[in-house]
Amino acid sequence: MCTDRRDFLRMTGGIAAVAAFAGTHVNAFAGSPSSQNAQPDPIRRLRRMTDGVTPISLEERKARIEKARKLMSDLRIDAIYMEPGSSMSYYTGMRWGTSERMFGLVIPARGELAWVCPKFE
Repeated sequence: MCTDRRDFLRMTGGIAAVAAFAGTHVNAFAGSPSSQNAQPDPIRRLRRMTDGVTPISLEERKARIEKARKLMSDLRIDAIYMEPGSSMSYYTGMRWGTSERMFGLVIPARGELAWVCPKFE
């Protein structure tokens, strides 16, 4: 089967339109009161997993950095460098996606934190 760009766009556009219509139709039905009563009792009694969860405070993040600095001093490490990811988020709360441009955090054993990034960022 040979398709050109126009055929491909017509076909995918039609599929997207059908999917969008079907999605709104299903969502409208799922929100109806009769469908909510059809759920089993244990499901209806579930509560949100995030109820009672508090965000990590600035003081806790500072304590994490101080603990890292103490361990760095004990192990005679002058600084640590972190790229974007879970470690940077753990210490600073900064969520940054990885890319071809360098972006990082330096936590020295003493002194201010340093962000490493291209000048234009």
